[in-house]
Amino acid sequence: MILSAKTDIFVTIITGTLLFGLLTIFIIYFILLYRKSQTKLHFERERRKRELLQAEVEIKEQTLVNVSREIHDNLGQAAALVKINLNLISKDIPEADREKVTESAELMKKLIGDMRSLSQSLNGDNIRRKGFIATLQSDVDRINKTGYVAVEFEHSPERVSLEADQLIILYRIIQELFTNTLKYAKASNVHLKISEEGNQLKVFYSDNGIGFDYQTALNKGSGLSNIKDRCEIIDAKLYFESKLNEGVNVQIVLEKPQS
Repeated sequence: MILSAKTDIFVTIITGTLLFGLLTIFIIYFILLYRKSQTKLHFERERRKRELLQAEVEIKEQTLVNVSREIHDNLGQAAALVKINLNLISKDIPEADREKVTESAELMKKLIGDMRSLSQSLNGDNIRRKGFIATLQSDVDRINKTGYVAVEFEHSPERVSLEADQLIILYRIIQELFTNTLKYAKASNVHLKISEEGNQLKVFYSDNGIGFDYQTALNKGSGLSNIKDRCEIIDAKLYFESKLNEGVNVQIVLEKPQS
């Protein structure tokens, strides 16, 4: 009887251990399955978010191309005709008024040049034709000519080895940085540096303006949101450092495609 009782206890223990083991395996399997589904759901959400961002950027890019063509084809042509008319008028007016007309013609000439530069800046196709660095240099030169802020531009590569679409988006990011500085920063100096380190392309941007609180500015839906979204599209890491009255420092890091 004692032996039978011990056998029953042993069988009960073994059975309980097996059941506990099976239950544990089931729980672990359920947890793994749940985590897998959550991971898949997360990636699916990120994929959809990226697709929406990409579509939004493509729409904006096409809008900029259309505006660029409008400036070049219509406004540029109208300004050129005004300049021609001013030159013709200057021959038929008294000497005392001729100087004013000549000055107006020179201003119109400058306006045509500025519109041409703006048209090229808005058109992403210009980056493919002219090159990323050369296009940025043109923008820097145009800003420096205004005398509003002094921009120092450093770059180690003459040709940046990224896909054309990535270059256009990166270019728009830098344009947005310039825009924020010119509109809000009250800065006198800007430093832009582009370098290649190993398999990474790095963009450094800083100004000596009034600075801002990054999270507050981001929540307001300013140009910082556009910068953040565009960085996500091209898988770029974005680092912001800014404090009130201490300017801003920005770093953007991209992994270059393997050759």
